[in-house]
Amino acid sequence: GGGRNFIPPRFLRHFQLLFLTEVDEKGKKAIFSALTNWWFSRAKYANPQLVNLAAPLVNAAVELHAVVVHALLPTPAKTHYVFNLRDLGRVFQGMAMVGAALDEDTKRLQRLWIHETMRVYGDRLIDDSDREWLGGAGDGGL
Repeated sequence: GGGRNFIPPRFLRHFQLLFLTEVDEKGKKAIFSALTNWWFSRAKYANPQLVNLAAPLVNAAVELHAVVVHALLPTPAKTHYVFNLRDLGRVFQGMAMVGAALDEDTKRLQRLWIHETMRVYGDRLIDDSDREWLGGAGDGGL
């Protein structure tokens, strides 16, 4: 169900199955906090307010990812609505590509986060209602 195809046991016998639990929210925050702090330290931003936004940025991204994963489930019409840790990584990867261009103000960083979030999650959405929901992030506001 949920847009996923059944794999017959006769075919599965040729493979080794490995089950891993998903990283919890605390683990995701630790991973992306370390990456974001490393990114900010390498960029050596002159504006200290940008560095202070690292933790809220990670918290917002992880919380939004959790909301998207639970709210936008795959259906037969939307089988590609499968979101995982890679999507969260793509948000930060896209932000890290900007480099020192963010040095001016914190609004730029916020706009960049919204832009990357909409590109990673929003570009997959096929319904206007889903896009509107993401823009409002489940009434939490993006």
